[in-house]
Amino acid sequence: MTRVDKSREDEPQSSKRQRREMEETVPSCCREENERREHPPKVPELRTKCIDKSTWNGYKRDDLLRVLAVQFGHDGFRPGQEAVMMAAGRGQDVFVLMPTGAGKSLCYQLPACIDGGLTIVVSPLLSLIEDQVHQLKALGIRAKMLTCGVPRDEQNGIYSDLMASTKPPIQLLYITPETLVSSKRLKRAMLQLFHQGMLSRFVIDEAHCICQWGHDFRKDYMELGLLRRRHPGVPITALTATASDKVVQSIAASLRLFAPHVEKTSFNRPNLSYTCRLKTSTFLKDLKNFVMNRLGESGIIYCLSRKDCEMLVSDLTEGDQSHHWVNFYHADLDNNEKTFRHQAWSQGKIKLMVATMAFGMGIHKPDVRYVIHHSLPQSITHFYQESGRAGRDGSPAECVVFYSYKDYSRRKKMLPCGTSRQAHFQNLRDVMELCENTAKCRRQMLLEYFGESWTDSLCQQTCDTCQGQAVVAMDITDDCLALWNIVKHCTQLGIQSTLIQVAHLYMGKKLTGKQKGVVLSKIPGFGHARAKNYTREHVEGLLYFNVYRQYLSETVCTWSIVTKYLRYSRSQSKVNGKYTTYFLRLGHQHLAFVEGTRIYMHTTHPVLDDIGEYDDRSTHD
Repeated sequence: MTRVDKSREDEPQSSKRQRREMEETVPSCCREENERREHPPKVPELRTKCIDKSTWNGYKRDDLLRVLAVQFGHDGFRPGQEAVMMAAGRGQDVFVLMPTGAGKSLCYQLPACIDGGLTIVVSPLLSLIEDQVHQLKALGIRAKMLTCGVPRDEQNGIYSDLMASTKPPIQLLYITPETLVSSKRLKRAMLQLFHQGMLSRFVIDEAHCICQWGHDFRKDYMELGLLRRRHPGVPITALTATASDKVVQSIAASLRLFAPHVEKTSFNRPNLSYTCRLKTSTFLKDLKNFVMNRLGESGIIYCLSRKDCEMLVSDLTEGDQSHHWVNFYHADLDNNEKTFRHQAWSQGKIKLMVATMAFGMGIHKPDVRYVIHHSLPQSITHFYQESGRAGRDGSPAECVVFYSYKDYSRRKKMLPCGTSRQAHFQNLRDVMELCENTAKCRRQMLLEYFGESWTDSLCQQTCDTCQGQAVVAMDITDDCLALWNIVKHCTQLGIQSTLIQVAHLYMGKKLTGKQKGVVLSKIPGFGHARAKNYTREHVEGLLYFNVYRQYLSETVCTWSIVTKYLRYSRSQSKVNGKYTTYFLRLGHQHLAFVEGTRIYMHTTHPVLDDIGEYDDRSTHD
């Protein structure tokens, strides 16, 4: 006998409620996207009643200025702040796109002091939340946080405040996205406040974490689109310091913002100077001299890996018995040690922090005089965000990138798999182009990336290209052609060759292993480096240049490591792990050689001996 399911109209209320709860908790961005297509957003019914006269009538400018002076101690607004607050007062969704240090936090903190209800702030970092709550309490503003580090008794007190009164005694409640997604108790409290009309607004800080193409994507941020579904009519304010137009659109769609007021101020940081330098044989010496000439100043050096951080600190303090002026920071440190080092640096006890990108959001030290990138940044957005931690006090500060083609290759190998890989790859190419381009103003390239018009005449010689450094165009066509011929003939012979193996052939060294019996000494390009007295570092630099320019490309092969062993008189195999090998092949642009195009490398260093020759022990981590 076939059982027929009842229709949803006849479905019991308990089942309907259970089904709705299940649908709301399914973390599926695909389902969210389909629902957006099937049900375009409507004008939300305004449910918040905590504003004067029980509706959104907007703020009076005099009230904003009064609270600004009395509560925050300021006598005027920075660019964009007042417009954001006026839009918030009208009950609009708001998207705030302002650079680091422009005063984004005030855009929601001041309205929270006027509204009379609860503003819930979603922020990604515990340290950032703790700093904000501490600062607000010092100003006499009723701010609390609900995070994993808050004691149970204190959490109970916060929930009692939220649930026991029609007008919550808390003005700002800070939470992490993980708490929002996982805490059923918090969801119940929010729903009760919503039905009472006591939710003023939701604030999504560091909103770029929502987007897969953003520079700090966080999975739990993807769930924030549920805020609009569960609490229709409660305005949402999203804030970030760095986002391209594509990322802004993606964030707005994910949060289901309705006709948001978008406030975008200039990304230009006129007090920052920008320099990009190709790594040479004197790279570490140059870096150390730069730091030693600024020992009394606060700075940050960003490294690609944890090992790079520790090795660089060792290099900088070699022969220095009192090296308490510098330390490293990365994800392997426990939370207590991270907090200790962060505070020591913030208080000036440590002058220089050598860190991975883990030392990121939540840094508000105003007197950072320089930020150095030890290796190629992950993207232009990462570079802007990380370099932007310099000069927040408005005084001049320096931003320097040391890069190499080997850095580019390392970064490419670290890109995630999946649908977002191509977008990340383009981000990497964009930042390499920023470093490589010696003919265009660095500041202009940065601002144009974020959709802002700019002319290099306004740079005032605050970047290395506008300072007029002599740029040498070296013709390396013959070298590139020789390398291309080696890869081409190895491929024709059925030999898969790595970058190191091609370098050996170019230098006239015979390959060992499987290729031992193959005669490769006759192929064009073999031993070409001998006549020019190139070192291995020179040759590898040329090869990485060819990979970046796509004259050559690297293909990935993953191998299983199999161990043979005897057991119960049978021969068995066990896969102990996997390793990855990158083989060279002709790239998309290899036809340039066939067409006779000349290949040039532009550099401020006129000697080819500088190409790629530097201490890069980090490549073996």
